[in-house]
Amino acid sequence: MIRTRHTCSRAATAGWMTLLAVTGALPRDDRGQSTAEYALVLLAAATIAMVFVAWAGGTSRIGALLDGVFDSVISRIQ
Repeated sequence: MIRTRHTCSRAATAGWMTLLAVTGALPRDDRGQSTAEYALVLLAAATIAMVFVAWAGGTSRIGALLDGVFDSVISRIQ
């Protein structure tokens, strides 16, 4: 297999970069991206917490679990 190396002039490279920038293929200004990602993570965490609270409110498992934990801690202290 014969490999060839393609070289482009600076003008051709600049032309391609301009074309990519105009068509939106190059990344644009990403200021605020971290804030948006942080907001999405908080939204996901809040959704999971709400689902958990809704589930826990309909059962007595959480109360039994906490009673067991507190009883265990108190028995070890005494």
